Amino acid sequence: MNLVIADFPIPVVVPFGFIPDTKEGKKNGILFPTYGEAQDRGFFLRNLGYYWGINDNFDLRMEGDIYTRGGWRLQATTAYNVRYKFSGRFSFQYGVQRFNEKTDPDFSRVSAWTVTWSHNQPIDPTARISASVNISSSNRFQREISYNQTDFFTNNLNSSINFSKNFNNLPFSFNLSARHQQDLNKETMSMQLPELTFNMQRQTPFRNVGGKNFRWLQQLGLNYNMQAKNSLDRLPDSIVADVLLRPRDSIDWVIVESGDSILTKRVGSSFYSNGMRHNASTGTTIKLFKNINLTPGFTFAEFWYLETIRKEWDPEALKVRTSNLRGFSRAMNFSTSVSASTNFYGIYQLTRSKRQVAIRQRFSPSVSYSLKPDFAEDKWGYFDEVQVDTFGRTQVYSFFEEGIYGGPTRGESQSLSFSLASVLEMKYRSKESFGEDFDEKKDKFVRTNLLDNISASTSYNFAADSFALSPISLRARTNLFNNKVSINGTINVDPYVFGGEPGQERRLEKLMITESGQLGRITRSQISLSTSFQSKRKNTKKEKSEDFDEVEYREIQNNLYQYVDFDIPWTLRFRYNLSYTNNRPGVVDPKVTQTINFDGDVNFTPNWKIGYSSGFDIQKFEFTNTRISVFRNLHCWDMSFSWVPFGPQKSYSVTIAVRSATLKDLKLSKNNFWQDRFRGL
Repeated sequence: MNLVIADFPIPVVVPFGFIPDTKEGKKNGILFPTYGEAQDRGFFLRNLGYYWGINDNFDLRMEGDIYTRGGWRLQATTAYNVRYKFSGRFSFQYGVQRFNEKTDPDFSRVSAWTVTWSHNQPIDPTARISASVNISSSNRFQREISYNQTDFFTNNLNSSINFSKNFNNLPFSFNLSARHQQDLNKETMSMQLPELTFNMQRQTPFRNVGGKNFRWLQQLGLNYNMQAKNSLDRLPDSIVADVLLRPRDSIDWVIVESGDSILTKRVGSSFYSNGMRHNASTGTTIKLFKNINLTPGFTFAEFWYLETIRKEWDPEALKVRTSNLRGFSRAMNFSTSVSASTNFYGIYQLTRSKRQVAIRQRFSPSVSYSLKPDFAEDKWGYFDEVQVDTFGRTQVYSFFEEGIYGGPTRGESQSLSFSLASVLEMKYRSKESFGEDFDEKKDKFVRTNLLDNISASTSYNFAADSFALSPISLRARTNLFNNKVSINGTINVDPYVFGGEPGQERRLEKLMITESGQLGRITRSQISLSTSFQSKRKNTKKEKSEDFDEVEYREIQNNLYQYVDFDIPWTLRFRYNLSYTNNRPGVVDPKVTQTINFDGDVNFTPNWKIGYSSGFDIQKFEFTNTRISVFRNLHCWDMSFSWVPFGPQKSYSVTIAVRSATLKDLKLSKNNFWQDRFRGL
C-alpha cells in the first residue's frame, strides 16, 4: 500500500497489512495500536487490543497500553443489547504508570482504576431498572491514566442505580436507588445504600362535593411523599472498602484534635447514618372578586430516626462531649400559609398603521403570609441547652441536628413575603396576512416576548428579634434577535447598613433607606450572556440526532476526525459571565470575576475545517483552556491536527487516516501528549 495525496505519491510504503473482511456481521480481529515515545515513560504501544463479536447480543473489546519503563494499562469494554429486554455498556480499566528509573530521586509509581456502566431494562410497562455508574480511584486518575482532555477538569463523579415502579389505576409511584458521589480532589466518597422514595399524586377527595359555591372544597388537594435513606457521608477513599465489607469489625479511624492525629477504632456500622422523612401538604384555591386567587395551605413533616445525640460539658477536658442515644425517636415540623396573587395588564398601541403593532405588559403581584412555631420551646422536647466554655456560656442544640434529614427548626417565624413579576410582550400583524393567498383561518398576528421576565421579591419576619427584613432579590431574563441571544441577570440587595468601629465592622440594625435614602447595598450581582449561531446545512439528508453514553463520548473525543461534519459551513457558540460579590464593603475588596468562553468551527473550503475552543479570564487577563483543531477532507483519507498551545495540557497531535471504517487502523500519526510530560508526585 502506498499513500498518495492529491495525485502526489508519498514515499511511505506498507509492504503488507491485516485487512478485515467485508462480510456482514461482527468481525473479530486485532485492534492496531499507536506507537511513540513518552518523555518520562519510554517507548510505548497504545490501544493495542482485540475485538471479539461474541454474538448478535454481546461483544467484547480488550485493549491496553504498554511502556518500556514499566507502565501499562488494560481496559475491557462490552456492549450488550437483547431486544425488548435490556441494553447497556460496561467498561473497566486498570493501569500502572512508572516515571523515571527506580534509582532516580524523582521516581514514582501510580496505579489507578475506573468503572463505567450504563444499563436500561424495562421490566413491564410500569417498572424499569436503569443504571449510570462512573466510579474510579481518586489518586490523580485524570492525569495519569486517561487521555481524554475533559477528564483533566473533572472534579466530581456521580453514579446511580434505580428501580422505578408505577401502579396501574393507583396514584402511587415507588423508586429504589443506590447512589454514589466522589470528590476527586479531596479523595472522599459518599454513598446512599439504599435510598427509597414513595410518592402519592395530588388527590382531591372532595371534587364531587356540592356545587359552584363549594369549588374551594372541590379543589382541596392532598400530597404525600416518603423518603428513607441509609448513607455514608464523605468518607476517605482508603476506608470505604473496609466500611462496606466489614460493617461490624473494628476499623482504624484517624481524627485530628488540636493539630494532633489520633488513631481510634470504630465499628464499621457507626459510619452509617439513616432515617426516614414523611412530607404531607394540603391546600386549595379560592377565587376572590373574580380576579384574585387566594391559596391557603398547610405543610407537615415528620422525622424518624434510630439514633439521636446528647451533649454535655466535660469539666476535666474543658470541652463539650457528644454521645449517641440509640432507640427510635420521632419529631415533627409544620407550618401554615396563605397567599394571594393576581394579574393585570397594560396595553400600549404604538402605531395606527395596518401592521397594528401593540405592546402588552403583564404584572403579576403576589403576597403571602406564613406561620411556623418555635420548636425549640420546652413543650416540644426537641432541643436542649449545654454549657460550651469555662465562662458558663450556653448554647441551644437539637437532638436531631446530626440526622440525615435534619429535624425541627428553631425560632418562630411570622413572615410576610412580597413579589412582583412582569413580562413585556409585543404583537403585530404579519406581512403574509396581507397576501391574497393567505388562509383566513390562520392567525394573522405574530407574538413575541420583549422581556421574558423581570421580578423583585423580599420578605419581613414579624417574629424576628433583629434584621426582620430579608435581602431584596432582583431578577431579569430575556432573549434577543429571534432567540439567538439569551441574557440573564440577578442582583441581591441588603437593606441594612454595614459599618461600625474600624476592625469591628458588621451589619447594623439600621435601614439604609432611612439613613441615606438608598434602597440598600448590592452584595451580589451576576449577568450572563450566551448565543449560538450556525449556518444552514448543505445536505439536509444527513441531519440526525444521536445520544451517546459516557464510553461512546470518550471514543468520539479520542477520534474526532471520524466525526467531523463538513456539511455545516460554520458554527459559533459564545458565553460571557460577569459576577460581583461584596459582603463586607470597606473591609474586604469586592470579588469580581469576568470570563468569556467561545467555541465552534468554520469551513474555509469544502474540504478544510478549523475547530476552536477557548476562553479568556478578563480579571486575570489570561486565556483559559484552549484547543485548536484542523480537519482536511482528502476524499478517501482524512487529516486531522489538534493543538493545545499553552497551559498544563500543552500538546499536539497529527493524524492521517483512511476514512473507511474497515481500514480505520491504516493511519499515520505524530503525537506529543501532555500526559507524557507529566511527572508523578
